[in-house]
Order: sequence, then structure tokens, then C-alpha cells
Amino acid sequence: MNGSTTLCSSTLTADSSNIFSTATCTTSTLPVGTDQITVSYAGDTNFLPAIPGSFPETITKVNAADFTVSATPNPASVGVGYAALLTVMVTANNGFAEGVNLTCGSLPNEATCTFAPAAIPSGGGTSMLIVLTTAPHSCGTTEPYFLGGNGGGPHLAPFALPALAGLVAFLIPGKRRWLRALMALIVVAGITQMTGCGNCTDLGTRPATYTFQVIGTSTGTGVVQSQTVTLNITI
Repeated sequence: MNGSTTLCSSTLTADSSNIFSTATCTTSTLPVGTDQITVSYAGDTNFLPAIPGSFPETITKVNAADFTVSATPNPASVGVGYAALLTVMVTANNGFAEGVNLTCGSLPNEATCTFAPAAIPSGGGTSMLIVLTTAPHSCGTTEPYFLGGNGGGPHLAPFALPALAGLVAFLIPGKRRWLRALMALIVVAGITQMTGCGNCTDLGTRPATYTFQVIGTSTGTGVVQSQTVTLNITI
């Protein structure tokens, strides 16, 4: 018995001395945890009934074959318009023997990811992950006009000019309204250079802190494991 639940019954079999007898009980219904097992003998015309004390039986869960996915470095940092390079490791657990396909999820706007390789063989392995961000560029072209801290340089100018003009206009005293108006025109001109006159700007992957997922999917059972990665995109 497990508590008040009957697990099984069996016939006592005497040994060669006819002094001791044994009975065997096999069950697969014991719940995970520590179960209190009680064995009882109903007795017959020759022997009295017997109910000895209970004893604990600990049942542990058998871990299913599975795998884990990890990515380093985490967090990772990259300048706008550049690529972050990460190492992805797939580790097999409990005899896992299937291939794993790698993908990305919830990437930042206009960012892409590439794995080399994208398919990990059975038993686990490593892959290089390239997360490519997109620099601001004119619509209809992929030529960047601004790159983040990985490149720096004069590409900062298209943003610096209107930003600086706006700051100066803000600091001009209220009485010089004509100068305020002139500064406003400079700001508008700067913005028009980026977005007006039939020319527009695609801001690409904007600087911020993002999280995305590195996802592994087993080729046989379809089991999915993932790792969340923090990506800091800087200017």
C-alpha cells in the first residue's frame, strides 16, 4: 500500500528452509517524492495476519534527454552600422542525440542575424553568430551617412548640424526673435536635407538597449530551447 492506495498483491513463496517467505511487488504508479509504503499479510488457517510499520520510498524524476543554448558575450555591445560577433553553444544533456537548428527572434528594427553554421549536429557544438545592425541611410540606398562609435569620423555631421542649431536657438534671449526665426530656418533646412525635397532618411537600427532570443530547435522532437541576449547599440 502507498498510504491508502493499493499498489499490488503477490503470493508468498517459501525458501528451501520453509522458515522464510518472500513476495515481490512491481509497480510504476508511485508519484515523484517520498512515499510511505506499507506491506500487509492477510493470514490464513496456519498463520496470523501481519501489518508491519511503513517505510519511505523515494521516487525521483528521470530527466528527459534535452539540450541548452547559451550565447557569449552577454550583454554584447556594437556601434550603429556594425556587426556584433557572439559565440553560441549547444550543450546536450542526458544523452540528447539530435541535431539542433539555430534561429533568432525579436531582433531590433533592421537588424539581421547569421549563424555559421546554423545547424548543430547531434551531441551539441558551437556556432558563430553575427548580428548586423543597419546605419542611417538615404531611402533607396544602402550607403550609410552615419556610423556608430566603431567607425566615428565625419559621418556624424548630418545629425550634428541641425542638433547644434536647435540648441543655439533655444539659448537665444526672447527679444531677438528674428535671430530665433533664422535659427529655426537653419533647423528646417537641416531636416529638409535629410528628409525633404524628394529625399528621405531611413534611420536604420536606432541606438538603444535591446533584448533578442537565440533559439534552438531539435530536428527530431521539435523541442525548443532559447537564450535571451542583451544587445547595446551605441553611437
